[in-house]
Amino acid sequence: MNNKRKVNIIIGTSVLTAILIVLQILSNYITIASISINLSMIPIVIGSILYGPLVGLFLGLVDGIVIIFSPSTIAVFMPITVIGTIFVCLTKTGIAGLVSGLIYRAFEKKNYKVGAIISTLVVPIINTGLFSIAALTIFRSFLESLVSADYSNIYLVLLFLVIGVNFIVEFLLNAFLSPTILYIIKIRQNRNFNKAAKN
Repeated sequence: MNNKRKVNIIIGTSVLTAILIVLQILSNYITIASISINLSMIPIVIGSILYGPLVGLFLGLVDGIVIIFSPSTIAVFMPITVIGTIFVCLTKTGIAGLVSGLIYRAFEKKNYKVGAIISTLVVPIINTGLFSIAALTIFRSFLESLVSADYSNIYLVLLFLVIGVNFIVEFLLNAFLSPTILYIIKIRQNRNFNKAAKN
């Protein structure tokens, strides 16, 4: 990897990190019908696709750090277990970013469009899936505290109250933004092609 490529990765990652932090902080305060809209996964996807799995992992870890300090995390999950909360926050988004980049790399030469779409959609699935596992194990007492006469089954509480509409909104947002991400990749490919042609 040449120095110019390294500089481009550092600059691009820095910009995406700043955008991610702003979006994650805003998601704590922007809600529509009590649903928090989290757009911070989009920079993770873009970074993992443009700059590779390690950048996806890095951005996921940064996202996790911001989540650790969010008001809901401090109020709800930290009292249950500090170490468990930190572990879950870092793991769910970190692994999502890493896997997104790995998937794109696997498809990049065969069919980059398919790779980009799968990479985009897999992030909310992994993020929510790992959180669900944590909710059933590490944070089970939180789920049990939500059980009421209306939701006597802990799995219904997980599905409807904890995951609920948030996952659907995040998944649909990522699906909706897939064409935009494909467009960004195409611009980058054209730019690289033009540079190669000049050389």
